[in-house]
Amino acid sequence: MSEYWGLHCKTCDKSTDHDFNHGEEILRSLVRATPHIKAAYNADRSGFLEFHIMGHHHSDIIIFALEEHAGHDLEIESEYGYTEPIELEEKQEGAKE
Repeated sequence: MSEYWGLHCKTCDKSTDHDFNHGEEILRSLVRATPHIKAAYNADRSGFLEFHIMGHHHSDIIIFALEEHAGHDLEIESEYGYTEPIELEEKQEGAKE
């Protein structure tokens, strides 16, 4: 069964579109990578660096949401209203907690 996911900002109580089918892990990875993506974009002096993340609707809304809600309390949200937290540090397999 398909289940589309997007981001929800708990700080602002705003949600993106649910563009990513079974997209839980890609969305978590994008949130973790945002500081690195932003640093690469800001360091580009050529003007040729573009980032596109192609979800179901081929929308750039996720990039704008990551910029707008940087540093906010984000979670992933399914089209059915389920939410899951985003750990900012990816847990390593076999790591002790």
